Amino acid sequence: MKNTTSFVALMAALATGSALAADLPYRKAPVDVPPPPSTWTGLYIGMNAGYSMAGSDTFQDGGLVLRNAFTIAPPGSANAAALSSWSTGHASMSGFLGGGQAGYNYQWTSFVAGLEADIQGSGVNGEGSAGGAWKTGTAAGASAVSQTAIDLRKDVDWLGTVRGRVGWLYSPTLLLYATGGLAYGNVSASANLWQGWSGVLGPAGLATTYSTGGASTFHSLNTGYTVGGGVEWMIAPGWSLKAEYLYYNLGTVSFATNWANAGFLSTFGAASIFSTSHTTTFDGHIVRAGVNHHFDLFSAPPILAKF
Repeated sequence: MKNTTSFVALMAALATGSALAADLPYRKAPVDVPPPPSTWTGLYIGMNAGYSMAGSDTFQDGGLVLRNAFTIAPPGSANAAALSSWSTGHASMSGFLGGGQAGYNYQWTSFVAGLEADIQGSGVNGEGSAGGAWKTGTAAGASAVSQTAIDLRKDVDWLGTVRGRVGWLYSPTLLLYATGGLAYGNVSASANLWQGWSGVLGPAGLATTYSTGGASTFHSLNTGYTVGGGVEWMIAPGWSLKAEYLYYNLGTVSFATNWANAGFLSTFGAASIFSTSHTTTFDGHIVRAGVNHHFDLFSAPPILAKF
């Protein structure tokens, strides 16, 4: 009888505790709902840095006697053709560049298309030389040798592009893309020329040895094209890293070095006027890396749901 009473008392106590627990308020912990998947759609800005290697590195150089008082090489004569000289020099451009970019992407399914513009300061330049020796020809009394040396330099002072981009998402965060469009930039070039003559010149058959020279510079804002491709990785929401290759071509330029041949003046009392032309192409291969910050204007902020 005593055991039965104890069991009844225990059951009553348990029932009372359960009833009290049921009356206590109950709250579930908040559940974080993850943000929507990353999207490439939207504006972005960033920075880049890289290195440019030479494309075409040649200078084509030519010289021509325009006229002199003794008509040793009047324009159009056989002797003028003999005095015309052509040689090829090399000025291989390379150097570092860096700057910023801005653009807009639009994503649909696994494809991304967009437009990007960038501008870089440039330390891309190259130096080289050209030269050679030429005989004057067969005009009466003329039998002289000309030796010419030319120091050449060319620079890309700054460079920008405006390009379309079309890409495919290898994964939701990894974009492979091709790109191409307009390239523009400020280019400059210079030439310093030395020329020496020795032999017999002129109708009088006078022997002479002398040297002369000149210098010239060229500056221009050029436009051209660029093509390339790259890979971009979304490392975190709103942030991506990219690696990119671009070939750019800012066109071919020509400029001239003109000088009065003082040797003719001292020997014959009259000077000849010479002109040497220089033709070169500004192009190169760029390998660079960059970082972008993306502004996703179309996705809702993450929701903190409570249950």
